[in-house]
Parts: sequence; structure tokens; C-alpha cells
Amino acid sequence: MAEADYPLHPSHYSISRIPTNVIDASRRHVLLRDLMVTRAGYFPKAAGHHIERERFDEYLVIYCVDGAGWLQLGERHWDVGKGDILFIFPETNHGYGAAPDKPWSIHWAHFNGRHAADFLALAEVSVEAPLVSIGERFNLLALFNQILRTLQLGYSLHFLISAAAGLHQVLSSVALQAIYAPPPHRKELNVQRIIQFMLENLAEPCTLDRLAVEANASPSHFSRLFKKKTGYAPIDYFIRLKMQKACELLETTDQQVSEIGYALGYPDIYYFSRIFKKVVGLSPRQYRVEQYR
Repeated sequence: MAEADYPLHPSHYSISRIPTNVIDASRRHVLLRDLMVTRAGYFPKAAGHHIERERFDEYLVIYCVDGAGWLQLGERHWDVGKGDILFIFPETNHGYGAAPDKPWSIHWAHFNGRHAADFLALAEVSVEAPLVSIGERFNLLALFNQILRTLQLGYSLHFLISAAAGLHQVLSSVALQAIYAPPPHRKELNVQRIIQFMLENLAEPCTLDRLAVEANASPSHFSRLFKKKTGYAPIDYFIRLKMQKACELLETTDQQVSEIGYALGYPDIYYFSRIFKKVVGLSPRQYRVEQYR
């Protein structure tokens, strides 16, 4: 096949690919060993876009920001729509592409590193569940654009580290959205909304029943899901938010300990102090003294 016969991407696509020799040299750096972007791009209205691979030695993230597409892993098929983000793992036979009637627009990045699998596990992403619906997230759009623009500036170590930092934010943001704030159509517990409700009611003695009503779930089901996602029982989490606010007030105001306790729903200063010490490890007065040493 002559050089001119190789298929070319349309001119309105943006692509940045790091040469293999640069990747091999750079990934030994301590700040790139755990996560590194090897190529990135943006394909708007990618009509006819279609990729099939039998072997793959990197991770790939694709964020569909418009239109529709599809993903095939072995015998399993997923339809991809606006607001979906999908992941492809190394050593997986796969195919993906744009829907013919409504071709997708996608941001994408190839990456590798020792912590890549850990980030995907944090988002509960796997070969069996490679797609996450997170909706339109402007912070993710900005991060993907930042990664691409940074790589387009060249292959210097500083640019590669900056791109990796952007991907770090992308993956941690996806994990946070997937676990704490799933889109409404998934009918899952929106932990972020419950936490926001807690923050807006720090002065109130919220009960498990009241929080379960806010979550539109039975107390037992709500408690089990909340702990699974956060690692804490709901009331324990609520108390910790109160103590976190108490720490802030101890550092930023001259309010008495009793005033702070009362403002957070603890009229009994001794009970407040016991709870504070149990969570923080110091009494409120000790905490305030320690911050100014």
C-alpha cells in the first residue's frame, strides 16, 4: 500500500500522539510511573468513525459529548449516548464507533501506569461494566481540552506531567460522579445530594428516618447503600460533618466552645466536647490551642 493510500483522519479532528521512544524514556520518571497520557484527541461529529482491535496494550477513555455511538467487547454490546463515558482495558478484543444516523463527538485519551486500574476500580468500572453515564460535565470538557492542548505544546517532561495531572483529575472526577452523584435516570442513591442536605442542616438533629425520607428509600436500604458508597453510616457521616464545621469555626472565629456547640445542635457543651474529642482526637479547646502554636 502506498503512503497516500493509508486512511487519514478528517482535518477537523484534533490528535496528539506521543512517540513510543518518548513514552519509554518518560515513564521511568517517578511522576509518570503511576499514570501517563500517551495520546489524546477530539473528534467532533465523527461520521464514519469505526475502530476494531484484537489486541491493545493501553487503557482508553472516551467521553461522548454529543450524538451517539456504540461499544463492542467480545459478544457484549453497549449503545453510547451524550454524557456517557466509556473505558477500554488492555488486552481486550474490542470495537467502537459512531452511530451512522447521529455520529458522536468525542474527547478521548490513551493512558497507562501502575495506578490506572486503581482509578477505574474506584469508579466501579470493569470489563463487564465499562460504561458510566455522568451527563454533561463542563469540568470534564475543560480537563480533556487541557490534556489535548498541553500535549500539543510538545513532549517535554513538564508538559507530560501536566497532562497526567489533568487525566488524574478526569479519572477521580468520574469516580466521584459515578459513585456519589449518578444521573437521575439510573435511579441510584445520590449521595452527593444527601451530603448537601446534611450540610444545609448542620444545626438540626437529623435522624436516620429523616435522611431516608430525603433519599426516598427505607431506612435500612438507605443506610446500607450510603455506607457502601462512603464507608460511613449516615448518622456517623453527619456527625463528622458537624465536627468538621466545628473545626472551621474554632479556627476562624472567636466564638466560645459553647456557642459553637449550640450552633451545631449541641446545647450541652459537655456532650459536644465528648463527641468532638471522639472524632477529632482533641477537645475543642485543645484543638484551638494547637492551631495557633
